[in-house]
Amino acid sequence: RATLKRTPFKNFSRTIVIEYLIMEELITLDDASLEREKQRSESEARDIIHDLDRLYTFPEERKTRWVWEFLQNAKDVADPNGVDIAFKLTNDELTFTHNGLPFATKHLLALLYKTSTKSLTGEGGTTGKYGTGFVTTHILNRKLKISGVHENDSGKRHFELLIDRSAGSLDESKALDAMQKSLAKTFLDIDKVTKTQSEEIKTNKHSFTYELTDSSYIYAEKGLLELERNIAFTLLINSKIKSITIETSNNRTRHVASTKQTSIGDLKY
Repeated sequence: RATLKRTPFKNFSRTIVIEYLIMEELITLDDASLEREKQRSESEARDIIHDLDRLYTFPEERKTRWVWEFLQNAKDVADPNGVDIAFKLTNDELTFTHNGLPFATKHLLALLYKTSTKSLTGEGGTTGKYGTGFVTTHILNRKLKISGVHENDSGKRHFELLIDRSAGSLDESKALDAMQKSLAKTFLDIDKVTKTQSEEIKTNKHSFTYELTDSSYIYAEKGLLELERNIAFTLLINSKIKSITIETSNNRTRHVASTKQTSIGDLKY
């Protein structure tokens, strides 16, 4: 049983804020419930820290996996007309953009906690949105800014979120507590998004932005070069992707795939 001492939060669901309140000593639970919440919170934070640490043990060829993770997630939220994808690389920033379906609340939480929204059977044509694979994008930066459109039963609204995994770089004695607090804060930010007044939105646009260091710029550049080398095959096997645009300081190219009728009966390519 939980006893609430005091709280500055209003209009937040108890489920969303409980771990924040525990850490700030604003709520007390019976021993069993408190231990359960602590273990769950610590496990979530520890898993993320371990996954971040593993990124830097990958062989070099796997450090470009981030680009395929973005393509996979965009493909999974394509509307019936398909999805347009864009990468923009500058000297100090990489931005990935797509115009897929709006974020549901479960997708924002999956991004935060690196859980997957893929069904147990894999039905629905998705390969699993925002699962553990999304952590690979943190090879670019442990912080990312997400902006886009969220939709729930009350309608659509624009949002911006900051996901900060930088606690994983701290000394081991501090990292776990700092990561728990970071997760709890973003939890509250997501809850605010879900309660924001709806607005009329006709066009969906979602972006993921990472500030780059000298070392992470190398992985950003390598990832886009790998995509360019494989872009024809990528578009061929992913019919849900209408176009991929790659923009750098020197060039901007939009790639599309289209079918053409051949002279051999009904054969198209």
